[in-house]
Amino acid sequence: MSKRKYSENYIEYGFIAIEHRGDILPQCVICMKTLSNAALKPSLLKRHLETNHTDKMNRDKSYFERLGENVKRQRMDHTGQFYQKNAGIVKASYEVSLLVAQHKKAHVIAESLILPAAKILVRNLIGEESAAKLDSVSLSNNTVKRRIEEMSVDITDQVIAGVRNSKFGFALQLDESTDVTNCCQLLAYVRFIQNDTVKTELMLNHELSTTSKGKDIFNSLDNFFKENELDWGNLVGCTTDGAPSMLGRKSGFQALVKAVSPRVKDHDFQNDLQDEDFIAKLAYLSDIFETFNHLNLSFQGKNCTVADFVSKLGAFIRKLNLWRKNVENKRYDTSCCPYVTDPFSVDPADLLVGTGEQEELIDIQEDLEAKKQCKEYSAINFWLSMASSYPTLASHAIPQLLIFPSTWECEQGFSILMNIKSKNRNRLSAPGHDFRCAISNVMPRIDQLAQDKQKQKSH
Repeated sequence: MSKRKYSENYIEYGFIAIEHRGDILPQCVICMKTLSNAALKPSLLKRHLETNHTDKMNRDKSYFERLGENVKRQRMDHTGQFYQKNAGIVKASYEVSLLVAQHKKAHVIAESLILPAAKILVRNLIGEESAAKLDSVSLSNNTVKRRIEEMSVDITDQVIAGVRNSKFGFALQLDESTDVTNCCQLLAYVRFIQNDTVKTELMLNHELSTTSKGKDIFNSLDNFFKENELDWGNLVGCTTDGAPSMLGRKSGFQALVKAVSPRVKDHDFQNDLQDEDFIAKLAYLSDIFETFNHLNLSFQGKNCTVADFVSKLGAFIRKLNLWRKNVENKRYDTSCCPYVTDPFSVDPADLLVGTGEQEELIDIQEDLEAKKQCKEYSAINFWLSMASSYPTLASHAIPQLLIFPSTWECEQGFSILMNIKSKNRNRLSAPGHDFRCAISNVMPRIDQLAQDKQKQKSH
């Protein structure tokens, strides 16, 4: 049976709408009686008015509207004005707290500067009465701290949900550094696919309470995976710096990761530059260090992918071959699929037999629309657009493109974290919450967080 809907014209009969268990019910503004959804008919509402409130039959529409507004103010559910006003106050508290975190300021600034400044503006532009209403917005130091923590947890929940549901797995980037209080901070960024879009977000900010050995770093990450029900089997790549704790063959972090994640190969791209043979070949080329530095800088920045790394490194190697005329046909093993950046220049016969890649590569090379998109899109966006048409190729290419080429995000993150937990704020107990709110591209669900909160006057 279809449900009847409320019409604004029903106020003429003295009825407003109230929601109860998903149904819209008519409520009389005179006697406060609530009728069934089936009574949402002009004839039935009019009958109630004529039968129960004969003395009000000749009242005009504005009279019933005033009674209706009074009823709404008295309601305590989400349709009532009290609830809506209270929700607005709590929401404002969250939004101001988010601004404080995003600008990496001390929590006390909300009550000591933002609130007084807002009162001055409102008092001069609107009036003293409106300015006084701002006192109901809770912006104390403890409140702001609590709001930031709640928003940080909500952002984390959204990121974890996206990582779990990433069809093509996810890649990690890790690094550790010491803050102003000599505490070892571990940062882990994650790259995953959500709604056919590449997302790069902070996954973990953890203070290492023991040492910063590879085993300690792995245990911290492993505990995080278990707490959030993340599967190591979905990890497609893990990028770290060249520190011994990360790269040790037996007890290094990378070795421990490879033991539990079969899809992770040796993707320590920065460590390639520490290879003795490679450095020996570059030793006497001191006059090209400026070019080499430019190459290194080009690997840093947001949304940089392995494909970008491979392309630029390949060009640099070709220059080395030119400069060193005695070296010909130099090749660099990137462990990448040969068709990641350009599937139209690869011979299908070079691919493995029986995987389905050869057949799909032939099909895509004959696809004129795919050729057009390959020129217009970045490598990863191209393969995301091809995932439904060429699933086998995409399932190999996209995980490769998710891998971080460097630890640039971690390096940038440490700079921001040091700004938040500075010498002046070295007693900040949980800088990770402020840090996450400051850098995340994911917005906290403030409306949802504010729903069940009660107004708390600032003190």
